[in-house]
Amino acid sequence: MCGIIASIALSTSYCLACPKEQGLPGDGQDSLSNESLADSLHHSLTNGFHDLLANCFVCTNAIKDQTTNGKSSQNNKSDGAIRKKMAWSPGHAKKHLLESKLLAGLDKIHHRGPDSRGTWINQSNTIAFGHCRLSLNDLTPTGRQPLHSPDQLVHAVINGELYDYDILRQLCIDRIGYRFQGHSDSELVIALYKVFGAPTFLNHLRGEFSFVLYDEERQQVLAGRDRYGIKPLFWTVIKGHDQERRLLFASEAKAFLPLGWTPEWDTKSIATGAFDYDDERTLFKDIRKVRPGHIITINSEGMSNYQYWDMDYSSHKAHANELSSSLDQITLDVDHTIIKVREELVDSVRRRMHADVPVGIYLSGGLDSSAIAGIASQLRQQEGTTNGNGTKSGMECFCISFGDDSDFDEANIAQRTADHLGLHLNRCKVDEAALADNFEETTWHNERHSLDLGTVGKYCLSRKVQETGYKAILSGEGADEIFGGYPWFLVDMFESADSVDTSETQLHNSSQLYERVREAIVTRFRQMMGEHWDPLAVSPELLSELGHNYGFIASIMWGSAEEVLKPELRRSLDEKLRVLLDCLPEGGKRHMAEGDWHPLHSSLYVWNKTQLANFAMILECDRQEMSHSVEGRVPFLDHHLTDYVNSLPANLKIHHDPNMDLQEDDSPWWTSDNESGLRQFREKWLLREAARPFLTDEIYERRKHLYTAPAAWPMGGPLYKRFEKLVTRESVEKLGFVSWEDVEPLLQTAFGDGGSHRAFRNLISVAAWVVLSQRFGIPRASV
Repeated sequence: MCGIIASIALSTSYCLACPKEQGLPGDGQDSLSNESLADSLHHSLTNGFHDLLANCFVCTNAIKDQTTNGKSSQNNKSDGAIRKKMAWSPGHAKKHLLESKLLAGLDKIHHRGPDSRGTWINQSNTIAFGHCRLSLNDLTPTGRQPLHSPDQLVHAVINGELYDYDILRQLCIDRIGYRFQGHSDSELVIALYKVFGAPTFLNHLRGEFSFVLYDEERQQVLAGRDRYGIKPLFWTVIKGHDQERRLLFASEAKAFLPLGWTPEWDTKSIATGAFDYDDERTLFKDIRKVRPGHIITINSEGMSNYQYWDMDYSSHKAHANELSSSLDQITLDVDHTIIKVREELVDSVRRRMHADVPVGIYLSGGLDSSAIAGIASQLRQQEGTTNGNGTKSGMECFCISFGDDSDFDEANIAQRTADHLGLHLNRCKVDEAALADNFEETTWHNERHSLDLGTVGKYCLSRKVQETGYKAILSGEGADEIFGGYPWFLVDMFESADSVDTSETQLHNSSQLYERVREAIVTRFRQMMGEHWDPLAVSPELLSELGHNYGFIASIMWGSAEEVLKPELRRSLDEKLRVLLDCLPEGGKRHMAEGDWHPLHSSLYVWNKTQLANFAMILECDRQEMSHSVEGRVPFLDHHLTDYVNSLPANLKIHHDPNMDLQEDDSPWWTSDNESGLRQFREKWLLREAARPFLTDEIYERRKHLYTAPAAWPMGGPLYKRFEKLVTRESVEKLGFVSWEDVEPLLQTAFGDGGSHRAFRNLISVAAWVVLSQRFGIPRASV
């Protein structure tokens, strides 16, 4: 059981699938780690039940009909419809019961597609799709979902946005004479599946997507997710009232609630941090992620999990053998490389400006969003590229303002950039009261905890976008993970030489500057992370397997909230890193262990597999944007661009420039004296040079500043009162896995003069768990 889906602008996917008389082969690498879920699924696959469910929600502009007897019927609701698709098959239950459960699941995620909704149920009631739509492309009825092939044998629900539409459409027409129903980019999923089959058709998909597809002829279901996990997709197995087990897929776990799912905490996942890794697990027991770059296939042979794409980096060993190249030739190659990166980035932005509705831009005071805004402005002026449907006189930008007195506010810098580009900037003021008032709703949408309030700020910003009338936004996420922007990557950069030109080689191999710089950055880490910086606490064997990623190890130690867990749940750093390593793809682990990748690239790889996919893309992008029916588009994660950048040497990303302006920056990572030479290194150097024509001098020269919300707040203020209300002895003890003795002092130590930022982060985590416990109705965990 599998299907093919085509959709234009969608948001997420959710599917239920119950194959008949199938075994669970597993592929070793992607074996199910939770025994109870594996047993449940194995029982379902081997005990001959008929039902197959697929439920997905997508962001598009029209809805597909609700179906009975294999036909579609329309259900168009403007107040709560959501771009989402769902499929559910309760054996021999009546269709109206099946449909009612689908619609109830759609209600839970109506924010993802408020424009319309639709369902499809096959004749035997074994497969059903549901969809809620956010209309962005092809605003006619032909863009409605679920989608079906012309021969009515392939059915799909799709979430996200696909690019290269005109080229791929013509390819499908030329190859098999495929008859498209309209001009929705989502149709490409079914069409390309028809042309190339699975998994080959995934190689042609370019963009942000997740989908569930059912192929009647081949009797198989496919559930897939884009390369970087920009769009989410979850799955689980439930037991219905008739005792039949069903496999479900959904864009958000809350959609499972009306379908029979009873939430429980996965305390092992919380304790080890597995929910943040390249692991299937989440905070909820038996709720799994479809991993980025993977496709799940369910057919007569069972269930398999296939990785169709992974990141690869240039060979560090090969670069070490390039010393014989002349400096002139290498300089020419670097110049060519900068131009090539610029061309790929401009092309990525150009494609993501296409829509049948206006597209806005997130603009902060940083390099990444400023580059996107600059490119978009130039495309509009020089090429006449339209910003969406062109109904606005000019492009609109949006930024968060935490207040002029906050060290975290970049609104004034964003305003100067917008003025330079001739763009209108909408400021979203987020003060302490706004953070407190929106914390619980943000957590409900997140479906997990966060260690700061930055996600609440993004939640408020997305609401501003919606109120201004925009449904799509360009965002700068992904640049730091691809080009080496975060300060902890510096430790890994200086771990090993990487030769791309003569001066760099001399730096690493003969100059004392290299050692001085490494000592300076390690000292800076110790100052910033205090007792949490101790790479010697990691066993040498494990450190070698991780490619000597000191910076990433430190960031994990820094971000852990394990101090508030019950003592019996707390894990050593080695244990947590072992879980992280075990879930990584074998190819990546091999490259790291054998030293084939530069340590910086190993660190980028692990970070992309963990924090990018599970935090940045989901918490700071998809969940916040879709909570207000806004689709985020991320040009920096176009795989044509990233594949090229990943093939380049590490020191083009963090680069030594002895002629760089040595003026001290206010970023805490660059405030040390320059005797060490630390400030002669430039993070994201390659991106900075590629984007230079689109940047103001202020942005070009500015250092990286992490996006986060302020963490210092007074006693007795709105946040103090909010957390005081949420974090009580009763609510904490009801969680079952948190130690009240360690939580009780947090309110006093997190607020007021000299308040501990780490205590504040731990308090945020506990408060989020309390909100989830209450909103999801999660019973006390037993540990």
